Amino acid sequence: MSNTTIYADGIANITIIEGVARFDLINFAPTSAEPKAIKVVGSVGMSVQGLLRTHGQLHDLVNKLIEQGVLKKTEPGAAPQALGGSSGAAAPDYSVR
Repeated sequence: MSNTTIYADGIANITIIEGVARFDLINFAPTSAEPKAIKVVGSVGMSVQGLLRTHGQLHDLVNKLIEQGVLKKTEPGAAPQALGGSSGAAAPDYSVR
């Protein structure tokens, strides 16, 4: 098995089938014809237990980024800041400093 790094802007098509969480890794691929187009660049399948561990690790990472001043938690009801330029993706509870 090769160890390949895949850059992804986000995930899509999240499902759980027979105890396996599956989701696609996506990149925003805007064109003049489709400014909000996305491209699937890979897929992930993991156990629900693995998904929960991953959630915990990502939660810890977000908290660390807040402590380092990279992210700022926004007030409830505040307009989210778009991430990644004009892609339209947003993190509703955080903004990048």
